[in-house]
Amino acid sequence: MNIADQPKVIPLWPDGAPGSEDWTQQEQETVLPPPDSFKVVHNVTEPTLTAFLPNPSVASGIAIIVCPGGAFHMLSIDHEGMEVAHWLSARGVAAFVLKYRLVPTAMRDEDFVKQIQSLPEPNKLKEVTRQIEPLNDKRSQLATRISTSRNQQTRPEAASLVVDGWAAHSWGQVLMFQGQTCSTFRVIYH
Repeated sequence: MNIADQPKVIPLWPDGAPGSEDWTQQEQETVLPPPDSFKVVHNVTEPTLTAFLPNPSVASGIAIIVCPGGAFHMLSIDHEGMEVAHWLSARGVAAFVLKYRLVPTAMRDEDFVKQIQSLPEPNKLKEVTRQIEPLNDKRSQLATRISTSRNQQTRPEAASLVVDGWAAHSWGQVLMFQGQTCSTFRVIYH
């Protein structure tokens, strides 16, 4: 891949993300031990979008934001983010990987792994994630409002929401109170 083909990283809040101005944790990458053995990023405080644009000869005009999961403690940045974006881009879809803010975690890899291994069951994570919940609620509500807007100039023609695991129930609730939607709006549970 030459330099022109490198994905472009776009900072979403160059002057600091609102609500996390006083966060001091440092972003880190860690490779989880077996059986997982994949790279994750944690302690994210500066949200970014990484743009994977298709070759103009195959570009379809479709764009997707890819949000890797990780229970708000880490992002499975490669296999749920970058690899998905490369796959989509090769098929003509502009893909943008969202690196979003997370709860603070241990700095040392060994301590971080212990912390992740001791996370409560998904239905008990609410207390752990309460400090970032207001930030995520605002983000999800904005995405839903844009996709279901009555304003045809700003509303996408089609939108799909792919939700994995325990978050699917919350998204279903967010969508139930929305009114008019874009021509195609789906929630895909994985």
